[in-house]
Amino acid sequence: MAERRGPAMADVEQLARSVVSDTIERAKSDAKLQRELDARRRDPESDDDGWLDIVGNGQLKKKVLTPGSGDRESRPRRSQVVTVELSARLADGRQTGALPARLTFGLGDGEVITGLDMAVGLMQPGETADVFMEPRFAYGERGLEEGVPPNASLTFTVRLVDVQPEPKYEEMSAQERLVVGNAKRDRGNWWFKRDDFNHAIQCYRRALDFFDNETDEFTGLPDDVHVLFEERLKVHNNMAAAQMKLEAFDAALRSVQVVLSCQPHNVKALYRKGKILIAQGKLSEAAEALTLALTHSPDNRTVQAELSRLQARQRKLAEEQKSLYRKMLGLPPAEPKPAVTVAPGKSIPVKLLACGVACALAAIAVSKMNLF
Repeated sequence: MAERRGPAMADVEQLARSVVSDTIERAKSDAKLQRELDARRRDPESDDDGWLDIVGNGQLKKKVLTPGSGDRESRPRRSQVVTVELSARLADGRQTGALPARLTFGLGDGEVITGLDMAVGLMQPGETADVFMEPRFAYGERGLEEGVPPNASLTFTVRLVDVQPEPKYEEMSAQERLVVGNAKRDRGNWWFKRDDFNHAIQCYRRALDFFDNETDEFTGLPDDVHVLFEERLKVHNNMAAAQMKLEAFDAALRSVQVVLSCQPHNVKALYRKGKILIAQGKLSEAAEALTLALTHSPDNRTVQAELSRLQARQRKLAEEQKSLYRKMLGLPPAEPKPAVTVAPGKSIPVKLLACGVACALAAIAVSKMNLF
């Protein structure tokens, strides 16, 4: 019977090396998995360098420097009031003093630049993070006079100091609503001046949340209700102007109608209504609105100029219609007439103009009948 021999020494050494190698590889794999798990706990979408690509194209990123308290559920939610400490630097590392060192704003209310609004919503209380943003998420083509050049990328260092609940309107006094609503309207005006009309409208809508609740009973002086009412109409008027810039004419018309339903002689609202109706091709209605605005503000040169342009356009359209009818009836072109001069601040009544056109058409029809 052949003697059974154990494995050769070389085989034993190879087996030992294989076991050691497998153990090392398994340990490396376990360590890598643990690092990935730790990274997912910090943020599941962070890359190897710790940067979270918020929008997926590298234009807005966030990197945690000091973790905050709590978990993802403790992150601030839309319309909650957050307070942050922050500083900003340009791509070359230079610090910019464009922003205050401490800032309080309503999250998602459009009060701050988009990059900051989005990044803070991904932070835990107490967290400190770097936030990189390209110009479209920062101050865009205009930059800031206070030290941010046009088309500048910025890196913010942000610390989320505090998160407070969204204000409850029914628990606020009229004066508190006035302060908060006016602050949001003023921010909307700031965006409007920067030609960022979407942000402006967002701020105006939030301002209306503090002015628009007409069913509440306010404490304090009776003038409280009147003041809130007046501010509400101002916001609707401002929002109409921003909606017109975006050519959202139906929405803009609804905004001015809110104003005119309460203040039928509001000159700004009448002027904007006229402009909206012109854009919609409703020239007769536009002329009525502008004429009414001029009645209540005879020296308003802006309204005068707009009404003059509209009347010239109406006269041109009337002449084109008469010319078309003459061609249809086989008549020669009408003799040119000297232009009618309208004194500044005066206008040709729309009804009189329409009556003249009707009479001319009737005369042409009678003349044509006499030819037969």
